[in-house]
Amino acid sequence: RLRRRGIEYVRDYAMDKWRWEKKRLGRHFRKEAPDLTPAEFRSEEIKDAFYRALGRYMPPVYPGKMILFRPVHEEAHLLGLGRMVNSHREFMDDANFWRPYFAGGVEVHVMSGDHDHMVLEPHVRVLAAKLRACIDDAQVRRPGPGAPVKEAQTAYAGAAG
Repeated sequence: RLRRRGIEYVRDYAMDKWRWEKKRLGRHFRKEAPDLTPAEFRSEEIKDAFYRALGRYMPPVYPGKMILFRPVHEEAHLLGLGRMVNSHREFMDDANFWRPYFAGGVEVHVMSGDHDHMVLEPHVRVLAAKLRACIDDAQVRRPGPGAPVKEAQTAYAGAAG
């Protein structure tokens, strides 16, 4: 190309490289807003803020129990003693590492479908039935008047991965 176009090729290459670097550095320093769809708008900034806050926040232990609805884990390697890692070499836990935060324990319901599809047909019907059973059970165990509320508290969490 250099022989065919001569110095024009070098100039065009340098201009393209300069535009590309300017755009890359603009995104890096947030001086130039990247072209994002509404769904992507600010997602990187939110993710960065989340990770900055994660290291500083220590949630209190909830006195009740949690009911977790999650999809089947895709186990890649069993390490023994109940430990496992996925294909990305990330440690996995049956309760998605929620146990330390709930004094009453974590009740795990493994759902059909993956993280995104368990809330869509036909999987959502299974989720709805299990959720209804958990709500009915919680209402049966509801304390009478004057009983400490924290004994009957239950936290519900959607799938976390």
